[in-house]
Parts: sequence; C-alpha cells; structure tokens
Amino acid sequence: MRLTLAALLVAFASPAGAQIIAADALPLMPPPPHETTRIGVTVFPGLASNAGLPDRLRAARQAMHRGETLPPETLRELADRRDGLAAQRYVDWLRVDAGSPTDIATYAAIAAGTGRIALLDDFIAALYHLDPATEPAERTSLYMTVLYAHAWEGNLLALDAVVDLNGDDRLFGALSERTRDRIFAADTAHAPGRGALRLALSLLSTEHRSLAQEALLDAALAHAAASGHPGNSAIAVSLLARRPPGVGSQDGDR
Repeated sequence: MRLTLAALLVAFASPAGAQIIAADALPLMPPPPHETTRIGVTVFPGLASNAGLPDRLRAARQAMHRGETLPPETLRELADRRDGLAAQRYVDWLRVDAGSPTDIATYAAIAAGTGRIALLDDFIAALYHLDPATEPAERTSLYMTVLYAHAWEGNLLALDAVVDLNGDDRLFGALSERTRDRIFAADTAHAPGRGALRLALSLLSTEHRSLAQEALLDAALAHAAASGHPGNSAIAVSLLARRPPGVGSQDGDR
C-alpha cells in the first residue's frame, strides 16, 4: 500500500490510521528528487599513479586504462589500493556473477568514495542486505565514511540510508547524538524536515520504545514540524498532536 502525503493526513484522523502509519511508515515516504540523488563528493583520493605498484599490477593497470578486460582477482587487488576505476569494474563483475552484498557494498563504496557517483546507488542498495551481526567492523567503518559524506553534502538517497541504518540492532548501531544533530542540520540545509520525519516514522514502527527513543521521536517530530515544508511539517504537526503528553520527558527505560 502506498499513499500520497495528502492521504496520510486523512489517515491520522483515526486510531486505525495511526496504526497504518506505524506499520508501514517508511514505504510511505516519497522517493527523494532525482537531482538530489546525483549529488556526489570525493571522500578520499583514489589511486592516481602506478608509483609503488608491483610490476604485475602496474602492467595490469596500464592495460585497464587501454580498455582491456582484467581478471576479477586483479581488479580486486587494484580496488583494494583504492583504484576507483578498478573498483567500478569489479562491481560490474560482481553484479553479473551474483557477488555477495558485502563485497558489492565494499567495492561500490570505494568507487563512490573516489568520486564515481554512478556506483552510489549500488552501494546504498547493498547496505540494506547486510547482517549487522556479521559485517566486519572495518567494512562498516568504510560504509559510514562514504555514506555520511554524501548525506551531509545533500544527497537525499544517502541521507535516507543514514536514518534507516542507524538504530538498535541496525548496521550502524544506536543513533548517536552527533549523528542526530547532523541529520537535523542536513535537513535544514538541503531537505526541510525529510530526515527528521523519516527518523520519526522509523521510530513509530519500533515496538516497545524506551523513554530515550520516545524523547528522540518527540525531537524529530518537533524538528520536522518546524521545517516549514508543507507536507513534512503538516504530517509532523499531526503526529505531535496525537502524542500522549510527557511520553518522552523522562530519562531511562519504561
């Protein structure tokens, strides 16, 4: 089921409607404007020369730049040295060969991190298929570095993913106060209320919220309500009006 933002306001009129919002919150968010998903940033420098490469990889890299096809193992070696083109071609191979989500996320992150924005969609899509319990910490750190840089720059696809992947039992773990503040700041600069409302809807779909989560929900709704965006602000105001008084005003767990 998908509803427009206007239809969401109608759903808030009854308790049953509120349950629909809580259960299906994130699918009801409209996709970000296409132009915002093409915003890119170079997060770290890619391999810029053959200096320091062993002769085998130097010859392979020269061949790659001549348009020749390299074995996937060689592409991976070059990508591990942050060669963005090799990372992009390795992801192309992984797509065809049904590569694992963790490898696609890692090498698409390297490509996107070196400025190849075309790989950002593959990177973000793969993140949603990773198991927080088994994903290596060094890979998760890479994902956060690349994703956050794009989100703070105004890429709303990345901002959505930052919201979705922060939280208890999620890939990036519990949302820190610093990340919450950066989400709100990105909202103010690039997408009035979007990140805060998405965070609120995600929290609404969480059962047995702690008082800390209730307080975060109130803060997110307040930020979205004050955003001035006609849709995001109206939804947040409606949800705030339905909140029990003082729910998130205490410390500790319920």
